[in-house]
Amino acid sequence: MGPEMKPEMKPDTKTDDVKILVVEDDPTNRLIVERVLAKQGYRTRTAVDGEDGWRKVEEYRPDLVIADLEMPVLDGIGLVKRIREKPAWAELHIIILTGAGEIADKVRGLAAGANDYLTKPFDPAELLARVQAGARFVRTQQRLRQAEQEAVVGALAGGVAHEFRNRFNVIGMGLQVLVNALAREGGSREGGNEKWKKTGDNVQREIDRGCALINDFLQYSSPLELRSGPVDLADVLARAVVSANRGEGGNWTLEAGSPLPGPLAGDAALLEAAFSSLLRYLGPLTP
Repeated sequence: MGPEMKPEMKPDTKTDDVKILVVEDDPTNRLIVERVLAKQGYRTRTAVDGEDGWRKVEEYRPDLVIADLEMPVLDGIGLVKRIREKPAWAELHIIILTGAGEIADKVRGLAAGANDYLTKPFDPAELLARVQAGARFVRTQQRLRQAEQEAVVGALAGGVAHEFRNRFNVIGMGLQVLVNALAREGGSREGGNEKWKKTGDNVQREIDRGCALINDFLQYSSPLELRSGPVDLADVLARAVVSANRGEGGNWTLEAGSPLPGPLAGDAALLEAAFSSLLRYLGPLTP
């Protein structure tokens, strides 16, 4: 029968989203480890030897592996080396189980690529502490990788947006040249000049809206440097209305009503930009 869990032993991290594979050929030890982890809410699967463990690493895709060193078919050292040969498993946290006093086994396991070790017979508290530390490490690595990926995507999207903005500007300038030429040619006909001018204004308005969308995307997709301080919301709204009215079709007014809360804490410039963008986009939809 496995060691009893102490009531005060509480995991300090969320456990039900951590997948653990236990690779142990001894049925008793395998059951003890599985029960200790399951009691704390960890999602676990087991394997009976290194070869079985390798198959289940591929199938189960665990966050953490606990593997005994001495096993038939494929031992723990072989399993660790096989895992580390695949770049996809570079972040997989591996804890090896070794016999008491077997320093050489610990050294071999760590040299093969294991992250940590646990000596048998183990105390459940130590097992959980090492598992929790491993889970925290894995989650930290995953967050760092996600942040790096988001930074790369943001930089790529920003570059594409810059290119679109440049193309819009070129199209806008070319449009004005074309409209002026057509207006001169059609000016002798009744309403010809006004017709071309109206068409050009409509197209230019859509180009301006596209440029405004790109500018806002570039502003909000870049890393924000927040400058928190006291914010007068009435003043922020007033400046946002002035900014929005500079655009095509802007005709917003700010009417006195119920007193606004304040002063608030925040970034006044960022709030002004957000309100101004909202008003610009609502303008064409407002009668």
